[in-house]
Amino acid sequence: MAHDPDTPGVISFPPLLLGGTMVLGALLDWLRPLPLFSQLTARVLGGTLLTLGAALGLAAVQTLRRAGTNVRPDQPTLRLVTAGPYRWTRNPIYIAGLTVYLGVACVINGPAPFLLLLPLAGC
Repeated sequence: MAHDPDTPGVISFPPLLLGGTMVLGALLDWLRPLPLFSQLTARVLGGTLLTLGAALGLAAVQTLRRAGTNVRPDQPTLRLVTAGPYRWTRNPIYIAGLTVYLGVACVINGPAPFLLLLPLAGC
């Protein structure tokens, strides 16, 4: 299958990569729990990161929709967007996903999700 030059050629739908890695990290932590933070710190930090990541992701998606371009990375880009969070970064949805992932990792409160993030972020 030929690669469409107007799409980034992602290897998998990014939420599936993040979600699958989160599940694997949670499973590994469940098998061998090693808390990193106090329960209160884990919940506050995790909740804060989840909220910030979700807000950034929502703002990025709304900005793309207002501009009239596709949100999904496997569909062609219809317009160059430089408003909203796209003023600061080219990939705010990916940053939002990683921030949500970090929030979940804090709530899980074990080293496995954090260690799995290293190869995931390098994809």
